[in-house]
Amino acid sequence: MKKILLTLFGIVFMTMSLFAQGMGVATLCHNDSTISAYYGRGALVDACNAAAAGDVITLSAGFFNASNYTISKSITVRGAGCALDSVLHSYPTILTGSSDLKISANVVNFEGVYVENKVNLQTYGAVQFVKCRLSNVYCSSYTPAITFINSMIRSFTPYKSSSYIYNSILGYFNDSNHYADLECHNCFIKEYTDMKNSMFTNCIFEADQKSSTDSTLVTLSSTNIAYSCLGVGAKGDIFENVKRINNMSNQSIADFSVFKSYKGGMFKDDTNFELTPEAQKQYLGVDGKQVGIYGGDIPYDLVPTNPQIVKFNVDSKTTPDGMLNVDIQVGSAK
Repeated sequence: MKKILLTLFGIVFMTMSLFAQGMGVATLCHNDSTISAYYGRGALVDACNAAAAGDVITLSAGFFNASNYTISKSITVRGAGCALDSVLHSYPTILTGSSDLKISANVVNFEGVYVENKVNLQTYGAVQFVKCRLSNVYCSSYTPAITFINSMIRSFTPYKSSSYIYNSILGYFNDSNHYADLECHNCFIKEYTDMKNSMFTNCIFEADQKSSTDSTLVTLSSTNIAYSCLGVGAKGDIFENVKRINNMSNQSIADFSVFKSYKGGMFKDDTNFELTPEAQKQYLGVDGKQVGIYGGDIPYDLVPTNPQIVKFNVDSKTTPDGMLNVDIQVGSAK
């Protein structure tokens, strides 16, 4: 481990220089405003070990080892983004490893990271993921408040936990025995077979069948409530068994014509779930805005809210008057 106390300009210069060499940098900001920097694949773990409750760790683009490590302190981890951004010319922050990244602290916040390995929640506190891509989130104990905002979750096992999901993409959902409580707003939901005791508003569900050999339509469980939701690719009404409440306006359609490009089946990290202009006007949520991930008050957008340095150029020579030209460009979500 190598640690350096740096000025802000020094942090910027080193971060961009090391990223150009393919080396990740973790910047740890303490409550007393002291800044420490760590670099290399183990930078995140080094920063977490040195952190105290309330500290903020900012990660550059690049790969960081997060295998078989437990975050036991209430901290915030911010990355450079979870996807390649061709507009801002930014690269993702990727946490990787062959075994679980465990979280046991009471309050942990993640933003702008792509976690390739499993995230194992072992906390009785609150965990929040904002603008993240997550391969597998698993609760091994009851977690009272799990929040996902503008995120993609490929697999989620909540184990009796309470989860709040906003403008996100939810793939496989596994909770056949534990009856977790979910509250989903403006989400795209791929797998809903095991969803029970949950509420959905302005969501889009992709129709599911009982098995690869049984094409019988799976309907949403009668223990759920759904408002202004849309079922796509459905040969029937997937909402026929949900609790009946006044002013519910759920609909099911047989194809995927509401999407500009998505046609059902497996989706990739860069799959676009944007609705056609016609569908944006026709399928409206309880708030009068389009259903799905681009509706509501926080439309789906993976650009991190914290500013990111997306361009850093320094001339190799000074000007005749002894000045050095430096060009820095910063980008962030609007």
